[in-house]
Amino acid sequence: MKNTDLTKNFQVESRWEDFNGHMNVTGYLHYFNAAVVLFFEKVGFGRTGIEEDRGSFFAAQQQLSYFKEVHPGAHITITLNLLEMDRKGLHFWLAMREAESDTLVATMESIAIYVDMDNRRSKTIPAHKNPALEQILKTCADTPIPAHIGAGLGLNRKKAS
Repeated sequence: MKNTDLTKNFQVESRWEDFNGHMNVTGYLHYFNAAVVLFFEKVGFGRTGIEEDRGSFFAAQQQLSYFKEVHPGAHITITLNLLEMDRKGLHFWLAMREAESDTLVATMESIAIYVDMDNRRSKTIPAHKNPALEQILKTCADTPIPAHIGAGLGLNRKKAS
């Protein structure tokens, strides 16, 4: 996995440890969310962008997948990968890896919708913000996408014929 300016480093705090001795679900969400906030700030959708454009991204759907335990004190990296965008939304996924071994430990896939902060309804992403997002799409275009991203959830589902 290449590290870009869309990669953030964290050390897992002990407050996120659960009864099983590893990071709890809230901890995963905390670190994934922190990386998303940093991303939105980088591309002009942070607090200042919200105030200037009267719009913000709201999470519409998220899916977390876990592959390996993470323990307090571990150093992790989280990289955001923008998959696609349309005029009102973004589809992205994040990879959480052990910093030392670069082993994938979890992913979070997300759909975010741009919302008018005055009437709380979806609205078009401001045109002056599109070049930054389009550049990130290009940066992420050659990133391998794990098979489970975009696949949805299910237990032994039969596919419709």
